[in-house]
Amino acid sequence: MLKISTRFDAGAVVVKDLTDPQNIRLDIRPDNASEFLQWFYFRLQGAAYEHCVLKIEDAGESAYPEGWIDYEAVASYDHETWFRVPTEFDGKSLNFSVQAEHPQIWFAYFEPYSRERHDQLIKNALQWSGCELLAVGKSVEGRDIQLLRKGNGASHKRKIWIIAQQHPGEHMAEWFMQGVLER
Repeated sequence: MLKISTRFDAGAVVVKDLTDPQNIRLDIRPDNASEFLQWFYFRLQGAAYEHCVLKIEDAGESAYPEGWIDYEAVASYDHETWFRVPTEFDGKSLNFSVQAEHPQIWFAYFEPYSRERHDQLIKNALQWSGCELLAVGKSVEGRDIQLLRKGNGASHKRKIWIIAQQHPGEHMAEWFMQGVLER
């Protein structure tokens, strides 16, 4: 039996029909308290050795539909190693397919930056750079909004503000932040 889950950090998709593995119908879920939609991230279970065709039917209504042209969705069996899957955009629907090789497979707009990886990045940044970790508020899930501060904030010194992953689908910014902190 097919099952789709989004009950993990940044998981997002709306299931419309899951009865046929060759016609899995989905929509992108809008961001919290917003009509903005672009990001999808979900796990498909029960599809081992099935040829699956997934259709995100509202992709043409996304915030940036031109971004789907020549785009390829990413997938992973282990949530660590990601690969591209054949994808087509017909102006309305984003369609992708895969011959599933394992009982579960994750799909995403692009490779996610997991909460575990984020937590490790904060830990590493504190060790590498002498940064100070501050909480500047709470997320909608009640988590601390973290701020790494380097220096003492003296008025005669330059200040640089770099923000990453302010929205669930902005994982590419945290990959960038990892590079900045490692550098």
